[in-house]
Amino acid sequence: MKAGVCKPETTDNALLGKLADCKKNFYNIPADKMAEHEAKYADIMKDCVKDDELKAYTKVDLTNNINKFTLMTWCGEDFKKCMHEKWQKAKEAKTEEKADPDQKQHPTKEQKAEFQTCLKKAIKA
Repeated sequence: MKAGVCKPETTDNALLGKLADCKKNFYNIPADKMAEHEAKYADIMKDCVKDDELKAYTKVDLTNNINKFTLMTWCGEDFKKCMHEKWQKAKEAKTEEKADPDQKQHPTKEQKAEFQTCLKKAIKA
């Protein structure tokens, strides 16, 4: 699926919005809580975000944090390495909830399948 997202010439705000909607539904985040949820992640991710990693995505509004973080989680290789290192350090320090506010959520097999289906539809649309 990554190949369907990480295409600077075609990836745009609409696609990232669909992917963000899949995440919102998967984590069951009410619309009125989405900004708060994203703010937590923005704070956690800020040290790993390198705008130059995304500069090729000219059809994406990178001033929108949801777009930026969605794109980073899919296509930012250095970002993923940085976040993995942060997670490992948090795990060693037993502070995982600070590194991932959703880490205690344990989705069912059905929820995971539904999430995958949502992502596939978003990418193909």
